[in-house]
Amino acid sequence: EKDTNGFFNVTDAINRFRAQMVTGYSPKFVVTNGVRDIQESTVYFFAKYGVSIAKKFVGNVMEIMPKIHKLFRLYEKNELDMNNKMHRYFKEFLENGGETGYSAMLSIEEYEKKINDNIKAKSVLDMSKGVLESAQDLVEFANRGVENVCRFAAYMTSRENGLSVLQSVA
Repeated sequence: EKDTNGFFNVTDAINRFRAQMVTGYSPKFVVTNGVRDIQESTVYFFAKYGVSIAKKFVGNVMEIMPKIHKLFRLYEKNELDMNNKMHRYFKEFLENGGETGYSAMLSIEEYEKKINDNIKAKSVLDMSKGVLESAQDLVEFANRGVENVCRFAAYMTSRENGLSVLQSVA
């Protein structure tokens, strides 16, 4: 039984690594996933709520897309402006389970420390590892935004149309 568990632990680790390479660490996935999410969400809003709400949803996607990473950073620093509707909705969205595809993001200070550590790397192998980790962090950062643009736009559109926080997160 011990040998069997070891085998399954190894195959599970390989499968998790493969899944990360195909999704979380793939720049191609960031783009194709974002396009697919927008298309599917727009069709869903059109089918469920009609043309006018679907248009509002698409407008929210376009407004949120260039701001999503800044919203995450403001939230992490507790600097969202509660007088700004988008900021207020974003805080509600995150604090009520709206975010999907969560991946741990480093603070600016943590990135700075990581970069300084990579600069001080004692070997080419350590430096190469640092560069690879930085590239992975960048792709994960982009992926986090893409994964949540449509979810947050759907949340915001729902709230703007009178749905409760819980109805909007669902």
